[in-house]
Amino acid sequence: MTEEDIQHEIIRQESLSQLYTAIDSLPTDLREILTLSFHEGLQNAEIAERLGIALITVKKRKARMLKHLRQQLPFDLYLYLINVVGTTLVKVC
Repeated sequence: MTEEDIQHEIIRQESLSQLYTAIDSLPTDLREILTLSFHEGLQNAEIAERLGIALITVKKRKARMLKHLRQQLPFDLYLYLINVVGTTLVKVC
């Protein structure tokens, strides 16, 4: 492994740590939406049905989740997150 590879790995680990910290800091209702949407792959209507809440509530919680992450993460890491899950994350909010 080259020195450059090691530096990239350190940056990756630090970025993941920041991301996990930001996710852990989400209020429970927003973390639940994140889990159902991105981990389980449920659509908004499915999330609303599972949680027994209105579809608009799911959309509002996703928007709040995105705002919270934007405030918690360094701008470049937030942009990376948007690029990784971007179209899904931005379209649902």
